[in-house]
Amino acid sequence: MAALDYLKGCGLSVEAINGKLRLSPIKLITDDVRRYVQQHRMDLLTETKYAPLAWLHLLVLESGAVVQHFLEQNTAEVEQDARRRHGALLLSVVPLPGIQRALTDEEIAKALAGTLAKQQTPVLDGKDWLRRVAAHLDASPDYLMKQGFLDRHDLVEQQHQLPEAVASLIRSNPAWRAPPVNN
Repeated sequence: MAALDYLKGCGLSVEAINGKLRLSPIKLITDDVRRYVQQHRMDLLTETKYAPLAWLHLLVLESGAVVQHFLEQNTAEVEQDARRRHGALLLSVVPLPGIQRALTDEEIAKALAGTLAKQQTPVLDGKDWLRRVAAHLDASPDYLMKQGFLDRHDLVEQQHQLPEAVASLIRSNPAWRAPPVNN
């Protein structure tokens, strides 16, 4: 995937639609990128065919809210679905190829500005991950499990997610209530 990796390293997402390459965001397409795409067109078409479709898309809404969307769909499908759901309230869809986890608010701001560096998320042991999520919420791991915000499957399936991002998602749940402080 060397040709595709070069473009992703430039901050671009690449899709093949009906035999044509679609790069975004447009503002990052330079003359050097255009030449590279011309020289490696066939490699890029082949690599995009076998690249995983599942990556993060940010849906930017008129209210300023940003929805993190992660399904196995290409950007065109995500945009079509988002337009159907949000209509005129949808301002843009920002693909983040290679990102396969929820982002923190700070990372979202960087992603929208085009300055998010590709980072590897450290995978923690499930219990350590749970303790870190709980610490961000000023709660105990038992509280999160007993209240149903996390379950034993999350300890395996979600441990690649940043604890602060998971804590932010839990905090946004209408059912979230901070645990009482024991004096």
